[in-house]
Amino acid sequence: MSWYNLACCTALQKKIEESIDCLTKAIELNHKVKDEAKDDPDLNNIKKDSRYKKLMRIGDESFFI
Repeated sequence: MSWYNLACCTALQKKIEESIDCLTKAIELNHKVKDEAKDDPDLNNIKKDSRYKKLMRIGDESFFI
């Protein structure tokens, strides 16, 4: 199972910490995962978490503002 899929599964189980860790690994391996993650309803349980928001900003111009 890919890190991204594991992030989705754990988010659905409300295992926030584990989900963010898995999503971080998925993004480290493939930055394009961020685009998919932004619109994926499976990740809704982690989208309000500050770590998720920070992770989504990494690499964006707004991250450095």
